[in-house]
Amino acid sequence: MTIITGVPLLTLLDIGMRTSTTRPEHSPVPACSPAARAEAVPTLVCNRPASWSADDNCCRNCQSNVFKQQQALRRSDSVDPGGLYNGYYALCATLRYERIWLPLLRDEGGAFTPPLDVAWAWFVHRQDPRLYEETMDRASNATAAHPLMTQAFAFGPTRPEDRNAWASAAGDAEAPVWPPPAPSSSHDPTIALGVEHQHRQPHTHTHSHAHMFAVQLAALLPRLAWQLRSWLRPAYLDCAFLARAGGRYARFLALHAAHPEQPLLVPAADIALMWHTHLGLSGQYTAACRELFGPVLAPYGLDPLWRPDYLDLTVEQLEVAYGKTAELYEAMFGESDGG
Repeated sequence: MTIITGVPLLTLLDIGMRTSTTRPEHSPVPACSPAARAEAVPTLVCNRPASWSADDNCCRNCQSNVFKQQQALRRSDSVDPGGLYNGYYALCATLRYERIWLPLLRDEGGAFTPPLDVAWAWFVHRQDPRLYEETMDRASNATAAHPLMTQAFAFGPTRPEDRNAWASAAGDAEAPVWPPPAPSSSHDPTIALGVEHQHRQPHTHTHSHAHMFAVQLAALLPRLAWQLRSWLRPAYLDCAFLARAGGRYARFLALHAAHPEQPLLVPAADIALMWHTHLGLSGQYTAACRELFGPVLAPYGLDPLWRPDYLDLTVEQLEVAYGKTAELYEAMFGESDGG
C-alpha cells in the first residue's frame, strides 16, 4: 500500500473544493440561508484563498451546482417515454449532441445553453473525463470546450442567441431545438442511420461507423438512472447532510490517492453526488485531478484523470468492490463509510 506523504487533508480540501468538516455532528446547523448553503456545500471548483468567505461569488455559484444538477436529472427523468435514458429520445439526444452541439463547442465555445436532451448527453459525456478530453482535443479553444459554471448544469434554450447558435451549427434555421424532433419526422436524426428504432434500445442497433460515437454514448445514458432515486430524496437537499457529504468526498479523493493499486473504489451515494457534480465541472475536475493525483500516480504510469469506473460493474461486483472500499476507508479514517 502506498500512503500519501506531505499532502495533508487540508490541501485536498483546498484543491477543487471546500467543506465544513470541523463542525461537531451534534452542533446545530443554521437555516438554509444563502450563506448557510454556501457553507454547507463544497465549492468543488475553487482553490480557496486565505480570505475566502461564505459570501464569495465563487462559493455561491458552487453550492448551487448540486441543486442544479438535481434539477437537470429530475427533468431528464420526466421526458416520456423512458426519460432520456433509453429508446428513441436517448439516441436522438446523442446524435443531436454529436452533430450540432460538439461542433458548436469546438468552433465557437461560448456560454450557449443547450436543450435538455443535449445537456443530458453532454453531462454524461463529461462523466468520463478521459473520453471527454480526447474528444475535445480537436477544439479550437480547449478552455472553451469545458462548460462555464453557469452553463454546466443549465438547459434551455433560454435566450434568442441560444436558438440562433443552434440553427447556425445545425445549418438549418428550421431545425428543432426543444422539444426534440418526433420519430419519423423530417428532422428525425436517426433516419440517416437506416434502422428501425421505435421498439429497440440504442445499443442493439447496427450502425455505420460514422455515428458509432453517438450510439456508444447513448448506451451510457442509463448508467446514472439508479443514482437518481437516491439523490432526489429529501436528505440530499439538507445543508447539514451536504456539508458532511462534502467532507466525505474530500476523504474519498485522499483514499484514491493513497491507494493507486486499487483501480475501483465505490462511493456511497452521498459521495457519488459530490463526485458526479465535480465531474460535470470538467475543466475544474481535470485541473484538480492533475494537481492531486499526477505526482502520486506518475510512478505507476497511471492517468491522473479519475473515471467513475464503478458504473460499469454488475450488482455482484459492486457489492464486492464497495466492501473493499469500506474497509480501506475505515482503516484510513477510523470511521465507517456507511453514508
